[in-house]
Amino acid sequence: MFFKNISQTIAKEQTRYFLWLPVLFGFGIGFYFLTDFEFSLIALSSVFCFLFALLICFRKRPVSIFLFALVMSFSGYFDIAVQTHFQAEKVSFPREKKTTYLIGRIQQTDLSLTGKTRLWLSDVHDFDRPLKGIYRVTSNVKTPFRVGQCVETVATVSKPSAPLMPNGFDFARHAFYQGISAIGYTESNVFVVDCDENHQYKSKISDDILNLRIDISSLVQKALPENEASVASAVLVGNKNLVSETLYAQYRNAGLAHFLSISGLHMGFIAAFAFFLVRFLMSLVPYFALHYSSKKVACIFAIILSFVYLLLSGMAVPATRAFLMSSLVFLGLIFDREAISLRMTSFAALLILVFQPHLLLSASFELSFAAVTAFVSFYETFKEKLSFSAHGPFKAVFVYFSGVLLTTLIATLATLPFSVYHFGTFAPYALLGNFLSAPIIAFLVMPFIFLSLVFLPFHIYLPFLKIAGFGILLLNKMTFFVSSLPMANMKVSNISLLSLVLITFGALWLMLWQKSWRKFGLVLIFIGILPCFFDHQPDILYSSDGKTIGIRSPQNELVVFSKKKNSFLTQIFSEGYKGVQTYQKLQSMPEISLICNQEKCTYQNIFTFDLEGNLSFNHKPLTPQKDLGGVIYLKNGKTKIQTVSATLCYNKPWNK
Repeated sequence: MFFKNISQTIAKEQTRYFLWLPVLFGFGIGFYFLTDFEFSLIALSSVFCFLFALLICFRKRPVSIFLFALVMSFSGYFDIAVQTHFQAEKVSFPREKKTTYLIGRIQQTDLSLTGKTRLWLSDVHDFDRPLKGIYRVTSNVKTPFRVGQCVETVATVSKPSAPLMPNGFDFARHAFYQGISAIGYTESNVFVVDCDENHQYKSKISDDILNLRIDISSLVQKALPENEASVASAVLVGNKNLVSETLYAQYRNAGLAHFLSISGLHMGFIAAFAFFLVRFLMSLVPYFALHYSSKKVACIFAIILSFVYLLLSGMAVPATRAFLMSSLVFLGLIFDREAISLRMTSFAALLILVFQPHLLLSASFELSFAAVTAFVSFYETFKEKLSFSAHGPFKAVFVYFSGVLLTTLIATLATLPFSVYHFGTFAPYALLGNFLSAPIIAFLVMPFIFLSLVFLPFHIYLPFLKIAGFGILLLNKMTFFVSSLPMANMKVSNISLLSLVLITFGALWLMLWQKSWRKFGLVLIFIGILPCFFDHQPDILYSSDGKTIGIRSPQNELVVFSKKKNSFLTQIFSEGYKGVQTYQKLQSMPEISLICNQEKCTYQNIFTFDLEGNLSFNHKPLTPQKDLGGVIYLKNGKTKIQTVSATLCYNKPWNK
């Protein structure tokens, strides 16, 4: 009886099957990254053909639904396996750190977190020997470089880093799918040289677009003060490297970090503004207004201008998703179909995963689609209750700000699990920040950003850019006010991957189905949240060289000891803790049971360390180099050591 009811319910949800395609496809991708084995492409192709044949044979039977789900999941696994295989042919990590001569073509240039110039070199040669992949080197040279130039230098390079924490962000995997073989820093000046036959332009259009982005960013820096210029560059061309850490922290604590990454907010404003501007201009010419559909013509122009903005933005995941979504909306209007739907959202997610399956693990993909899926699902469920006219200026203003608060609340709740998992932070004043910023962004910043882009080729962009800069100035002041409020930067304990998967699947079950069984998603969400109240951060952390040590205090703050100042490693260590204190010398702290002399420290009589990389736990030496770093949990008299090396999949190309 139970299985019969389930079968009947599944049959009634037939119109919702399509929505689960990216979920099933993503499940296969996720399974690939969780497992530590690799199959040959011949074996995978054989299994795929066998499963597909089964689906064809049983297509008219109830079991076909489960076979289709299996085929779709295996398609995701097969897709990422194939792309990884061919990517491995393009990338070759160096076996050890080395200093060498390099010559290559600049594929991209940006700034590091410390403000230094980074060069992404392709077609790299070490003397006469060609090297695979991209070599990303950081230099102190202040010379402005152009994409497409060939340069030579002496650099120290090494393989991209493994995760700095167990189950942490895998830099080597991220670099592998970006095509990066090595990262490092220059030991000499960087000299521009003529490109020989081995360094011919392979994509002149791409180089021209990148140089145009650099030129626009330079124009903005000359036209506006530093802080306004950095935000304007982020919004115009996706260049967030100019935004200072302090300013970025303000936006993050005010719940507006999403404004600094080109996404649906920006693409929506640009597309909508272009749409209404074209319709308005057509209405001024009676012939066009009478003989052509201004709505459909405006849709075409909006798609074209959105695509131009996408190219200038750098085509990051949120921007690409937003372009696909907005384009599908306009195509729906052109063909008189429903403009906003979960089918459109699912199609956009599936399209991105098919071509770039590794993006499933990126925070930008997860945050972007979590927010938009929640928006559309809420709209579909409550559109009849929310559809009311807004007559009169006061009611219109009320409806506008109510919509801002509602969408912010939905986005905050939808993205909260992913924010906690990836960053260990929560912005409690996001509602206030978005409420105050909405009119500034809508009426001062985005319209004039759009107009500055439109009039840029005619060299009359400056007045519009100045007005947008004034809006950004107000926005910066507003974020400073909100981020200065008590507990604006709330740090919370990171949740586990299992909890994140349960919460995500429960939320999808709730949003994608329509019948009453969708409420079972709430049970999965509750089960996923429950462990968060019992988990706690590691009590001891140590780096891969053993020279950076973190100790958790009873107040859930982190005390870090390290001879050298390493702000990036400290930031990674401190995620999920309420605060961090750093020391470059050993220092006793009786309040946390830490006793030190001039040579070493002992924590709770079980963990001993110095600042030279010598560690011991329970009177047994630890091997940080072999462990690649690790963490130790102390709870109820039980101890647990978790190393980075134990969490790696060594059969994957980026770990071999």
